[in-house]
Amino acid sequence: VALRAQTNQIEQLPGFLCGSMFFSVFVNGKVGAALSLTWAVLRRMYASAYRASVGKPLSQSGITKFTIPAYFILNSML
Repeated sequence: VALRAQTNQIEQLPGFLCGSMFFSVFVNGKVGAALSLTWAVLRRMYASAYRASVGKPLSQSGITKFTIPAYFILNSML
């Protein structure tokens, strides 16, 4: 389970790094930093929720409340 949470994080990392760097340089550095921090906190909370959801159905795991906002943040920076 922990391996899947880490693999998911690594899958999103290239888009996050490029998006946060370009957003911070070309749009606004402070907003880019705030979005990056929020994304990192959400991803950490996702990993914790994912590990705690072993044996639960997806609808009861609660991981979507961390995943969907993280995707919105990432897409807003790209």
